[in-house]
Amino acid sequence: MKFNVYNRQLEVNRHQGQWRVLILGSEGKKRLGENIVIPADVREDELMDYLADLCHEWSREGHVSVTRLA
Repeated sequence: MKFNVYNRQLEVNRHQGQWRVLILGSEGKKRLGENIVIPADVREDELMDYLADLCHEWSREGHVSVTRLA
């Protein structure tokens, strides 16, 4: 699943029973978001709200929302 989190692109998927977050760069590269930890018991339908709460410090004028892209 891909999310736009306050104008930053993240990909979230399950890996070995845990959520894994990848930060998507503008040049198409991905890097592991090691400092973005989502507990394994967070359900898929809760991810958008969880990311909004976790990353709220990224919010700024013009970039105030979290949306699911895919």
